[in-house]
Amino acid sequence: KCVEKVYGGHGYIKSNKQEQVLRDMRIASVWEGTTQIQALDLLGRKIMLQKLQPINAHCQEIYNFCYATLTTGEGQRVKWHAMKLLFKTMQWHFATYRIAAGAASNKDVIGMASVEYLMYAGYVCMAHHWLKQEIAAEKGLKDGGLLTPEFYQAKISTSHFYFENLLPRTDALYTQMMSSPESVMKLKAEHFSFDHAL
Repeated sequence: KCVEKVYGGHGYIKSNKQEQVLRDMRIASVWEGTTQIQALDLLGRKIMLQKLQPINAHCQEIYNFCYATLTTGEGQRVKWHAMKLLFKTMQWHFATYRIAAGAASNKDVIGMASVEYLMYAGYVCMAHHWLKQEIAAEKGLKDGGLLTPEFYQAKISTSHFYFENLLPRTDALYTQMMSSPESVMKLKAEHFSFDHAL
């Protein structure tokens, strides 16, 4: 969209190829299903139908990484980020078991929690990757890596930004995941069909 604005009216002309990129971008988000379909697939099929094995294995990998980070000679900020990641991973793991317990008696629990669960998973996994980059950048600064000190510092600063400004969004997502499905399921379809134009 931004590139199209830069082109102005020429952004819509086929010869510039920009309009094709815009069309492809719009369909790319739904090739494999909408966010809601992907969320149901992750929580309902990939995790619940496999008896929580995928989430157990993935969380264990993050636990091991956090433990290794906390018990080595990393800096204080890196260790603080590792603690945050460890807590968020534990919360995600716990939420999965709580959703599974609720779904045993009410399948609507999975539908209600799925989108927030997908988003929460994304934030935790991204934090895991940013922490890896931060550790590599700290090492690059210390050992005089192949890239410039500014590059490494930018990685460290971006990781800090992520942990301070983006990862906290999981707090609201966790609250939404744990909410009762009754708040939605008790709404009636006719409550959305008032015609005030009459």
